[in-house]
Amino acid sequence: MTKKARIHEITSPFLFDPSSVGRSMKKLEMDVIQTSNQEVVSYWYHGENQSAVVVWVDEKKNIIKQQIIYFSQVVEWNILEGIRTGWIAEEEEGLRPNKINKDIKDIHYDQELQKMAISQAIQIIESMDCLEEPVYQALIRNLKESPQISKMSSHEVMTLFGQSYNKKTKLTWWQKLLFLFK
Repeated sequence: MTKKARIHEITSPFLFDPSSVGRSMKKLEMDVIQTSNQEVVSYWYHGENQSAVVVWVDEKKNIIKQQIIYFSQVVEWNILEGIRTGWIAEEEEGLRPNKINKDIKDIHYDQELQKMAISQAIQIIESMDCLEEPVYQALIRNLKESPQISKMSSHEVMTLFGQSYNKKTKLTWWQKLLFLFK
């Protein structure tokens, strides 16, 4: 064995491979969250080294939030704020290897976006074979383009998030407007 091979053999367990993390992801759970206006469904994927991807979807099947978590690093996108990066503060006991941490609340967000973390999150998503194609495309788009509701046209907001109504129903324009914002 050459010296170079020995060095690689020694250090390789400590190298981070986003593709390996993505390939290890499995869909574990789905939760329904009742908000004041609608039901939101969260899908939870778990992978090696306590990595996770959580996706929140509204009633119209729009992804409204996503989190990619690996080695205490967090890359989050949501429709209101766009992309944020940060890290999870671990308590003294730390993240236990065999404990799955679904309810992470102590996230410290970075002042500036960490571009490397975003790039790694994209690699993780790209390597996940358990995602349906439309979900995969949306997750990647959200990380690359960071769409935000404040930057969308009113037509786009209404198309994506407004309530639909039966067009055969005779409503005044005022009733239609009010119906969309129920």
